[in-house]
Formats: sequence, C-alpha cells, structure tokens
Amino acid sequence: MTTLSLQAPVVAVTVYPGQARVTRRGQVALPSDEPCEVLLGDLPLSLIHESVRVSGRGGGAISGIDVRVAHHAVDNSARNKALLDERQRLAVEAQHVADQRRALDLRAGMFESVAEAAARPYARQFASGMAPAELGPVAENLAAQLAEVLASRRTLLDEEKRISDEQARVDRELNSPLTPTPDRTEVAVAVQPGAHDEIELEVSYLVEGASWDPRYDLRLDDESKQVSVTWFGMVRQHSGEDWPECQVRLSTARPTAAIAIPDLDPWFLTDATPQYSGGPRLAYGAAFDEAAPRAMAAPMPAAGGGPARARAEMAEPVRHVEAEVEAGVTAATYVIQHPVAVPSDGSDHQALISEFRLPAEVDHVTAPVRSDDVFLRATVTNSSGHTLGAGKASLFHGTEFVGVTDLESLAPNEKVELALGLDDRIRVKRELTGRHADKAILGSAARHEGRWRTTVGNYSGAPIRITVIDQAPVSQVPGITVRDVRTTPSATVDDLGEVTWKLTLADGEQADLDLAVRIEVARGTVLGGWRE
Repeated sequence: MTTLSLQAPVVAVTVYPGQARVTRRGQVALPSDEPCEVLLGDLPLSLIHESVRVSGRGGGAISGIDVRVAHHAVDNSARNKALLDERQRLAVEAQHVADQRRALDLRAGMFESVAEAAARPYARQFASGMAPAELGPVAENLAAQLAEVLASRRTLLDEEKRISDEQARVDRELNSPLTPTPDRTEVAVAVQPGAHDEIELEVSYLVEGASWDPRYDLRLDDESKQVSVTWFGMVRQHSGEDWPECQVRLSTARPTAAIAIPDLDPWFLTDATPQYSGGPRLAYGAAFDEAAPRAMAAPMPAAGGGPARARAEMAEPVRHVEAEVEAGVTAATYVIQHPVAVPSDGSDHQALISEFRLPAEVDHVTAPVRSDDVFLRATVTNSSGHTLGAGKASLFHGTEFVGVTDLESLAPNEKVELALGLDDRIRVKRELTGRHADKAILGSAARHEGRWRTTVGNYSGAPIRITVIDQAPVSQVPGITVRDVRTTPSATVDDLGEVTWKLTLADGEQADLDLAVRIEVARGTVLGGWRE
C-alpha cells in the first residue's frame, strides 16, 4: 500500500479548563488505482488516542484510522529543529564577533607598538632642540586611530553579551522539561480512491497540558456608581506542539476520556470508626458549548485633565473586539475574534472575551475593635448574563490600582462584595470609657462591666454610608452569663456577639457609638477571655 504524507497545519484550537481540541487541515493527491495510507506525523505524545476524529472532502472514502507512536532516535519536531538552527546561527555570529575582536586587538597592538617605537627618536630630537608643536599632528593621528579601534572593540563587547544571552535562552529551552521527547504520535488514515485526484482531510484530537482561566480588570467609577469589567482569558499550554496564529475558542466544558453515571456504595453505620470501601465513581461527560447572552461593551471613562482630556472626549474611543458566544447545552464557548499564537512553553497569552458594566452599591465598612482602618466596599450585581468563572481580578478605583483579589464563580444576578482599599478621609476611633469588676461573695456571682465608645467622622466631601462592626462576648461555660448588651444608637447583635451599626453620615458629620456589656461569673469559676 502506498503511504502519502499529509501536510496539515493547525487551523483551530478549542481550549478547555484542562485540555484542548486541536484541528488540523490539509490536502493530498491520491493515486487513482489503489488504496493508500495518508500519514499525519509529528503530533505530540500528549495526544489522547481515543479522541482522534478524521473527516474529509473530495474524492475517495476513509476506510480506517490508526493512531500510533513513532519512535525516533532524535527529536525531529519543528520546534526542536528551529531551536537547533538558532543555536547554530548564534554560534556562527559568536565566531564572527570573536574574529573581529581579534583583528581589532591586532590593530590596537600595532598602534601601541608604533607609538612606543616613535617615542624614542622623537625624545632625542626634543633633546637637540626640536619644537613640541612639530610632534602634534603625528601624535593626534595615532591617538585618533587608536581611539576608533578601542570604540569598535567596546561595541563588540556589547554584541558578545547579546549573543551570549541569546545562547543561554536557547539552551534553557532545549533543556526545559517542556521540550518534547524524540518520540511522536502519528495518525494513519486508510483512504480508498475515488473520482477526484485530491482529497482534503481534517484531523482533530484532544491534548493534555493545555488550559485557560478567566482574569478580570474591575474598575469602580465614582460618578456612575458602576463597575467596568474587562474579562480576559489567559491561555497556556505545554502539550508538545506549538500552535501558530489560528482561530482560538475558549470553552467551559470539561471533556474526559470516560463517562459514567455516579454509582453510590451502601452507607453502613457501625459501632466503630467508619471504614469506607471505595467511594463514588464520578466522571463528567464531554459537553459542548453552552451559550450565554452577549453583553454590550461600554465605553471607558476618560482620565486625566486639561487639553489632553478635551482631545480624549472629542475623539472616538478605541473599540475592543469582544469574543462571540456559541450556544451549547451545559457549557459556554467564546470565539476569539483575532488569530492567537500559543507556543508550547507554558507562558500565559491573553485574549479579550468581553467588556461590560455592572451596577454597584458603594459604602464603607470598618471594624475598630481590630483596626481603625476604613475600607471602601462595592457590592456588585452580575447583571451581564454571563456566568463569570473563578479567577484573579485586578481592582481599580478610578485610575488608581488597588490590588488583586480572588473572584469566586459568579452566576447571573448573583452579588459579590469587593474591597477597594482604605479611605483615609473617614476617621474612626474606639476607646474604653468605663470598666467595673467586683468579687463574688457568698451566694452571689461576680460582676464585670465594660463600656466602649466608637467615634466616626466623615471628611470625604460627600455623604457616605458606613457599616461599623464591634463585638460583645459570648459565654461557652454555664458559670459565666452575659446579662446585658446595650448599644446606643440601637444596633443588631447576632448569636456570635457581632454588633453591627449601619449609618449614613453627611460630609463633616460625626457620630458616637456606645457599647456596654455586663457579665456575671459564678463563684468558683475563673473568668477567661475578657478583654478591654
């Protein structure tokens, strides 16, 4: 049987949270009188054999598919060849620079020898009455030529440093654990001849070592009380093959090699420590692309001031091309609208998914029992229609970077609280204003009382809403009883002793919050945990 080689570059990649489906497409000319084998080689070992699918257009028919490992003595992959070729090129450049340095060293030595040899006869002529000005042109000429040689030699030192750094980078990549082994996977397709001389084959397969996760930029706009969300997908892979610029899809589906309905073992109760034999066998089926409604992009607020701000307001804002959403049953797939290249080096590559604005309720929160710090907080409602996956989020308050937080998965219409940094314009001070303790006497209990005052002042230039959190003690033993917890103004106190005031303060307004606690300690009980 004739074996034909298929040149099929990568044309599309769908990246899942832990794998990727790679699609290759190519054409091959078929013999008209006999069956043949079309071979697609140089595929990574991370390829999952059971996932290979082949389709085609044109003449002929596919009668069989074989996936196997091709064992090689050396690594013939395109990536490894490119690295070896680059190392050879750098070695030639390094030798060329070394030869130039040698020539310059010889010239510099020659000029130094000439100057030394000429110095002796000139010294004798000076002794016999020669004017120093007659030596000037000769000395200047030698000095200028020597300075030019030395400058060229310094330039070559910079070039040597650059080549050395490039050689070190290539060696790191060649010795990296991400570098593929010499063995590769190949797909052999048995094709029957047909009416046409040429057939186009499309081969797709799953690979391990690829993933993507969401990243977000969250920016609070004080004027609109909205949070601008820029949603990125961070793609990385070390599957053993480089992906050139091609169409990339980011899917939330989780394809696996096995599909099974959960099978629960019996739940036995015994009189000893429970021993579990086995456990639920969970596997998730491969699912395709579930749609989420597409959010409209909102223009970002202009920053800065003066003429620059005026020009920014007059000019049309830069438009970001968002990903398109494809419909599915249990997952969503986002089609990136520009080609993306992802090398097999494990590095992150950023792709824009969407931009939108979410309504936010902005307030402040402080817990002066721990610290006098006051935090700006935004409670954001996910009205985008997207299910936002868990990932890192960079927080901005206007143009100021606040920090990075971990954002949990957020369903449509779900709320999340974001801490947007400290606000030094809100002043909080908590102090002990009274305390009393007496000893237990016969038939009675000892009493302990404490009173605290928290003062909150708003100097932000605008009205604010603020939540102030304090604590009252909670007894864990019968001999200690919390008899009275008083708050002024009235606050809520939960079962764990958390005291919460919710206030609205005008600009310049100040509020005093009082907390009083009285406890009784039975005779013979030692009080522990009391703090003032």
